[in-house]
Amino acid sequence: IADGSRTRLAEAKNFFGIGAVSRDGRYVFVVEKTRALTALLALNTETRERQVIHRSPSPARFAYPRPSPDGSRVTIWIRPDRGSPRTLFLIDREQGSARPVVGNVSDVTWIEQPTENDGENALRLALLHKNSNIPVTIVDPETLELRHSLENEEHRFDRIVGMHEGTLYLSVEHGCELVAFTPGNEELVSHSVPY
Repeated sequence: IADGSRTRLAEAKNFFGIGAVSRDGRYVFVVEKTRALTALLALNTETRERQVIHRSPSPARFAYPRPSPDGSRVTIWIRPDRGSPRTLFLIDREQGSARPVVGNVSDVTWIEQPTENDGENALRLALLHKNSNIPVTIVDPETLELRHSLENEEHRFDRIVGMHEGTLYLSVEHGCELVAFTPGNEELVSHSVPY
């Protein structure tokens, strides 16, 4: 909780994997798995309300929830069964509607980008695509329309490390190198990371 106190939000008998907290601290997103269902839950840290956002019959697997800063939306990988590939879905917390995010997405993070309207920031999704000549795409979460992309054949990236002051940092596969990408500027800046 924001004041540093400990509070039990829910019994954790059937929670699966690692949960995630919205940046504002109001919601904790967890996966609950039973014999019959797999569900994505939002636990409100203020009201202790437990909300089922999305559910699928087992043996579906949900993994790695990533909430938007305000907790209104969350991305999560869903695999319908063991033999199926995982797909990234964008889920609205209030409506529970789930939309698949197309492409071979291997990592995702929420970012804020300046807009042309009075310097306001717009919320976007940065997507990492493995084994692609366009390894990074940035999409509008409302429409899933492409806003920016990075074309690059020189580097293969394994994850999005984070974003700072409008620059996205990417970890280079099989190396100790970070690459900085600023959407709107196609020049990449490489940083070696010592062991």
